[in-house]
Amino acid sequence: MLPTEASRHRLLRILREQGDRVDWDQVRERGQYLLLFPLLRHNLARAGALPLIPTTIQELLREAAETWAARELGAVSEARRLILLLQAHGIQALPLKGIALMIGGFYPQPGLRPSLDIDLLVPPDEAAKADLVLAQHGYTPLPGRRAVRQRQRLPNEQNHLWPRRSPGGQVIEIHHRAFHSSAAGRDFGYEEIWRAARSLNAGFLPIPTPGDIAFHLIHHTLVDLQSGHAILRTISDLYFIFKQDPSAFTQACQRGVDYGFPGAVYLAEQAVNHLASANLEALEVDAARPELELLLETALLSSHDQLAEAARLFEYFNFSRQPLRKFGNLLALLFPTREHLGQLYGQPPSSVPEQTGHLLNYLRRPVDLLRRIDWQSLRPANLRRVRLFRQASRIDPPVEGPASGTNIRPDIE
Repeated sequence: MLPTEASRHRLLRILREQGDRVDWDQVRERGQYLLLFPLLRHNLARAGALPLIPTTIQELLREAAETWAARELGAVSEARRLILLLQAHGIQALPLKGIALMIGGFYPQPGLRPSLDIDLLVPPDEAAKADLVLAQHGYTPLPGRRAVRQRQRLPNEQNHLWPRRSPGGQVIEIHHRAFHSSAAGRDFGYEEIWRAARSLNAGFLPIPTPGDIAFHLIHHTLVDLQSGHAILRTISDLYFIFKQDPSAFTQACQRGVDYGFPGAVYLAEQAVNHLASANLEALEVDAARPELELLLETALLSSHDQLAEAARLFEYFNFSRQPLRKFGNLLALLFPTREHLGQLYGQPPSSVPEQTGHLLNYLRRPVDLLRRIDWQSLRPANLRRVRLFRQASRIDPPVEGPASGTNIRPDIE
């Protein structure tokens, strides 16, 4: 997935020496699940390896590349229109994740970075206003929206408002926080990102600095653990970010220190450099780097739903940090407001006294929560994986420090 000399040699060796052993059904399933087909095709073409793969897979890769290139053009157009619309209402919005990479031109061709939605960051105190602006211009909420939300939720459950769909079919997420901190008192990140933001030559739209884009991606994927399926895509994002702006790694490191997750940035940089430079044999990570092995194994899971659920439950019941806040999270989960309870179960029937009806709903709530838990997510292997990620994300890097992104090998030109 990375356009490096080492990657080219790996692809050619696999296809020439072991091509008859490749499980192409698995390639198709994994590439579609991880949204990596356009990048795979790009690198196969640059390596001169497209003729070595089955024609059916070639056709799938071609269709994926064309589809995502067209979708990128539409997404960038919609994001620009929406940012200018919000600016007209006095709201400064910044693109995040995939749409920021598209607007910033980090990838060499359109469509190489698939994205299913448009993420925009706005000031926390203007999120409700931004949502109203979208509603007034025909952006409709996705199914399932509730007017009253849970009072107190985990930090990673409060990143954005309920998604909306544009008249043209684009999904929009209005974020009011970019990352949260492992220490109390440091949340949201909008003001810091806005102060550091600079306008690039892509329509003169303000976008976050490369370092802030990188740290948001690392935080979203490796700290929140709600998007494990995007780990490999994040690694490719970081490769292209650091290649365009090597100082972005230093900026991301500083954000990692500020927000209490320096180890997550170092681990991501290790993965980028490993996949950019390792030969086929060296992809088997040695035992001296267990965190890197953990990261790459997690990236290749066939499903990440149980990991995400395990991470949520781990956070709800981890009282080692901010125990009073965590206890409040649990109480809010078990005893929501009456308005929220009414949304969940409807108003009690007229034949039942109001107080009795509300009491019955409160008794029903913990039973329903228990039913919703995917108990397979609580397997020891999942909980251990979450715990190891938490430990790895908070540890300090080695004293000698990482290579500041400078040992990423150049693209094949």
